[in-house]
Amino acid sequence: MTKREKIFLYILTIGVKIMENFVTSIASNFCIDSLELTEVKLFGSGHINETYLAGFKNGDKVTQYIFQKINTNVFRKPEQLMDNISRVLKHAAQKLADKPDSERRSIHLVPAKNGKMYCYHDNYCWRAYHFIGDASTYNILETEEQAYRAARAFGEFQMLISDLPQPRLFE
Repeated sequence: MTKREKIFLYILTIGVKIMENFVTSIASNFCIDSLELTEVKLFGSGHINETYLAGFKNGDKVTQYIFQKINTNVFRKPEQLMDNISRVLKHAAQKLADKPDSERRSIHLVPAKNGKMYCYHDNYCWRAYHFIGDASTYNILETEEQAYRAARAFGEFQMLISDLPQPRLFE
């Protein structure tokens, strides 16, 4: 290995360690059983929020979570955003509870230790979700079948929340 390659590897290793410490620090604000980090990486291809996938080991089991920094330039009232998301997800989970594979049919927020479904860490608003593995997302639809499935899923979602109790969601 050349000196340049060693320096690059060293810098890369430091960057990974910084990201690991950063995400562990954020995770410490949420109700997660163990903070023994097994993996962390930037996740997704979104353009709005900063998203990380992290795995934490608890005994023999590794549980994966999504940590997302809410872009407050786009979502200027993150508390209201999170109230909307919490209400919709809770309502959906109640309606899907008796369905097969109900844990995979909707995302689930991880409560923060402050009693809310989000927290502030270093002046940024963060939320956490349980990660749903073996799922696919598409930025660009490639087939008519994908378009059909997306439209069907959107229709099912609309039906699922059509009886969302008052009050109205925040704009």
